[in-house]
Amino acid sequence: MIIRRAVLPPKILNGRFSLAIPTILQPLTSSISSTATPPLCHSIARSVPNVNRRTFTAAVCLRRDPKKFGKKNALSKDGEEKPNATDPNDLEVLKAELAEAMKSFKAKLGQLRPDGRLSPEALEVMRVRSPGMQLRDAPQLGDLCTIVSKGRTFEILAYNQNDVKNISKLLQSTAHSLTPKVNPDNTNPNRIVVDIPPATAASRTRVVEEAHQLGNEVNRAITLARANQQKRHRAMRLNHTARPDDINKGMFTTNDLTKAANEEAKKITEEFKKVVLWQ
Repeated sequence: MIIRRAVLPPKILNGRFSLAIPTILQPLTSSISSTATPPLCHSIARSVPNVNRRTFTAAVCLRRDPKKFGKKNALSKDGEEKPNATDPNDLEVLKAELAEAMKSFKAKLGQLRPDGRLSPEALEVMRVRSPGMQLRDAPQLGDLCTIVSKGRTFEILAYNQNDVKNISKLLQSTAHSLTPKVNPDNTNPNRIVVDIPPATAASRTRVVEEAHQLGNEVNRAITLARANQQKRHRAMRLNHTARPDDINKGMFTTNDLTKAANEEAKKITEEFKKVVLWQ
């Protein structure tokens, strides 16, 4: 026995082909569709209550970490103003160090006489060392006596007679070929007379060498100030307390300031050497 499958003619619904359902089965399909269980998503949506939603009306207030960023222009224990740890363009400490180095350099250079002769200022900074005393603890000659220049001689008046012997030893040990005379006229035992030697080619050469040494000292001081500022910039970069562009800008400014200070010191030293050699 051969069973043939009934082929239903296609029917067009909303522009699509579908199989036509016989009229006998239509009531059955309508009852099934009416009693079918609703989808799961619909039941979940009906079970979840409506939640009121609101948007942010203001941003959250952000605060800086004081341990990471620190305070601006904080004061040290001594009451001095510390360098700003978050501003790489704050170079006040560097400028102060450079100004102090140049001030000390000019003061020491001013104590040298272009003619090669000894000046009272050069004698006042010499240290008078007593037996058993270290050089760093010894007082300066200007603290123990008064030095007066009279023509080609220096007249030294000691405050204490016990220091006369140590002062005489100091003057004899210098490289200026000094010959001190203690109380030459027997009027004051605290009086020392020193003849100033005339200027020679050797004395002028010695002055040039001393000026060159002072130039090297100020260059080392400028280099040290630059290194200290670079350490502060590196700390800002490692701690992420400033932007890299600002740090690079501060480093460029640091290089410009130190370069200008080196050029100024070199110019002053060369001009002083020319004056000494042209005497």
